[in-house]
Amino acid sequence: LRIMLAINKANDMWRVTIMIISFFIAGFIWLFYSPMKPKENLKKYSMIYLLCFVIFVVWNVQTHNEIMENIAQLKSTLLMK
Repeated sequence: LRIMLAINKANDMWRVTIMIISFFIAGFIWLFYSPMKPKENLKKYSMIYLLCFVIFVVWNVQTHNEIMENIAQLKSTLLMK
């Protein structure tokens, strides 16, 4: 049962990741390719966007690694029984 909870958590994280990446893509299009792009402080907005994206990627990789380690531990305990 615990391994299914970990797998479901990984699936939920995958769905959240897809949604957040969609927002980053929309933000990138708004920031650089739309007629509404900010003409003033473009560098400032670009740095904030890049910082948020890097923070998201680091958090996402760390969370996925923790979930994968948890699934591997639970799988090994099931195989030992």
